[in-house]
Amino acid sequence: MHLSSLTRKFITGSTLVAMSVSVSRAQSIKAINDSIDHYLSSWNSNQRPGISVAVVKNGKVVYAKSLGMARIKEQVANDSLTRFWIASVTKQFTAAAIYRLSEQKKIALDSSVRKYVTGLPALFQPVTINYLIHHTSGIRDGFVLTALSKKPSSAYTNENVLHYLGRSTEVNFAPGSRYEYNNSGYVLLATIIERVTGRSYADYIKEQLFSPLGMKDTYVSPTFPKDKRQAEGYRETAPDTFAEYHFEGNTYGSTGIVTTLYDLAKWSQFLQNPASSPALASVVPYLLKAGKLTTGKPIAYAGGLEKFTYNGNTVYEHFGSDEGFKAEILYFPDTKVSVIGLTNNNNYYDLQRLLYSISDLVTGKKVISSQSIEESSTAISELLYYDPGVPELRRVQNFNGYKRIGNTPSGYTMPYITLGDTLRSADPIPSQYLVGNDFIETLDPDYSRTTRMTVIHPMMRIDDLKDFSGEFRSGEIETTYKIIAGEKGLQFEFAPGMVFDLYRLTETDFVFDYQGPNYLQFSKNGFHFSREGCRKLVFQR
Repeated sequence: MHLSSLTRKFITGSTLVAMSVSVSRAQSIKAINDSIDHYLSSWNSNQRPGISVAVVKNGKVVYAKSLGMARIKEQVANDSLTRFWIASVTKQFTAAAIYRLSEQKKIALDSSVRKYVTGLPALFQPVTINYLIHHTSGIRDGFVLTALSKKPSSAYTNENVLHYLGRSTEVNFAPGSRYEYNNSGYVLLATIIERVTGRSYADYIKEQLFSPLGMKDTYVSPTFPKDKRQAEGYRETAPDTFAEYHFEGNTYGSTGIVTTLYDLAKWSQFLQNPASSPALASVVPYLLKAGKLTTGKPIAYAGGLEKFTYNGNTVYEHFGSDEGFKAEILYFPDTKVSVIGLTNNNNYYDLQRLLYSISDLVTGKKVISSQSIEESSTAISELLYYDPGVPELRRVQNFNGYKRIGNTPSGYTMPYITLGDTLRSADPIPSQYLVGNDFIETLDPDYSRTTRMTVIHPMMRIDDLKDFSGEFRSGEIETTYKIIAGEKGLQFEFAPGMVFDLYRLTETDFVFDYQGPNYLQFSKNGFHFSREGCRKLVFQR
């Protein structure tokens, strides 16, 4: 939809000068819209999932289009009334509801979460509401714990998160000392909303946010909704072949909002012009204020939004991804431009890149061009770098003119451009590394965190593998795993028939790749298990 009525408004000036300026502006808008259409042209198919994109500038929707299919089997096209599951884009609404309660003097942001959620262990006492909002709490990710306890995806519930948090015997790091993205924090925030208000999260969010902003097609659904206007999620099983695929759990706060392109445009209009909703206006500065560590250093995560610099301008963004769906909102406060993207194609990994390209067109900024990489088929050399303290691993492959970096010995690697001693990815908000003779260091100033990993030469010893084999149990998650010693190495049995090879890093440290790196660090009586969201979980024989 090009909103031709808006274009007509521009060319109705009362004088010749005004008309000439307006015509030029209208031509500019048409050129931009035509370029966005070109970006989206490949989505115009009745056999593929859909995409919806909108641009809001100075409080007005200047572009909106929906292409592809909401439900392929039923041949229901994606259109302006189609509802999408927006996954973690939900977090900014949860944060806004918390800030609303703070303004109403019903909660204190610096108070311990235990003041509002009883049953949490004493080690949660230093965890404040602010820490939960900004992912600096250090608590375990309850969904990771649920998965580690061998429960099916249908068990991804707020109740299970609270159950496992209540059994926590350790935290991942000292609360407030570092940033690590964590869905548990937003489950706890939703719980706080319910316990303080005596109402359901869904009802409170609707009353306090959706209704005042006119977001009449938006609601909270802890489970995937059975709704005629709801897009089905899809994953690509073969080229141009898609299978239905959507979230099977029952959770909210960190995810769970269902909405349309136009309702998200209304939310973007509110962020651009808070005065349009006076009762909520004072919430916006909190949403856009970046958090801090206990050291006073700022981090990039604000109120359910990440704050970065792109092409010289501040940008707030948040990405959402659950089974079958991806969602993204960009907001550039300097130019009052927002770009929104929704898709029900699980395999479309370029949504963020697409929206940044569209923002370049709309803001009139010169598009940032990345150095082209002609990828080679064979690596010249390869090194592994490791920090056992986190733990964290990087695999660095050296090719002719560029490098590829991954976080497991055998999994996916991403290309990086070499700029002196620095490596930089081609992402709109790039990740960067500093490389020395025997180390690699993450450069992550937006989150005030650096990790230095030193070169390791993996241990090849296999004569002692039986020393590590056996059954090991975690009292924290009430689950037992088996380590199997084979002729060539160790294996980690996640479940019968689901076995992973362990790659040996050091005398006592191993790693395997399953939806990211998983580390086992052995001691005399067992091992510590670590992955993102769950650090050094104790397993004993």
